Amino acid sequence: MTCGGAVDGEASRRPLPSSVLADGGLPQAGMLSLFYDEEAMVWGDEPDDREHWRLLWTPADQALVRHSVPAR
Repeated sequence: MTCGGAVDGEASRRPLPSSVLADGGLPQAGMLSLFYDEEAMVWGDEPDDREHWRLLWTPADQALVRHSVPAR
């Protein structure tokens, strides 16, 4: 599994440290996607904050599908 980040508009990929994968807490393959509501700017320390972020895992062999932004 790799972790990515935007660097000058380009996605970078580098392997996750073995210490992160060692305990079996993360899948060995696939993509983790973090979505965060930057307008709300929540800290995540309140139960209601759960509605302002999502962490999704996509298996490595599953094709990604583009969706439009949902209406509020």
